[in-house]
Amino acid sequence: MDRHRPNYADDQLANRFEPIGLPPWRAGKEYQLLLGSLEAVLPLRRPSQLAKPALAQKILTAGEGILGEMVAIVTRAAVRAVTTEAECITAKLIDEMGFISPSKRRRVAV
Repeated sequence: MDRHRPNYADDQLANRFEPIGLPPWRAGKEYQLLLGSLEAVLPLRRPSQLAKPALAQKILTAGEGILGEMVAIVTRAAVRAVTTEAECITAKLIDEMGFISPSKRRRVAV
């Protein structure tokens, strides 16, 4: 596999769309708004306060600022919060999920 060419599941898509790199998210007002939007759609009975600095930083760091990764973290954490009846996302709950960051997954895959 060519390390410089993205691995597309469908070669036709690769030929139709040019990939555009996006900068990773950083801590700040926009990031807090993103977390607030995510939290607003979660089916949890208790507020998680995702935008609080410590929890926001944990999500940002684990997801390495990549939107899809951060959404996956929040989604998985919400599922765990419901199944464990915690009904809110906490730093401890995220730690217990065993989420593997994108860079660590890449090292394992090589």
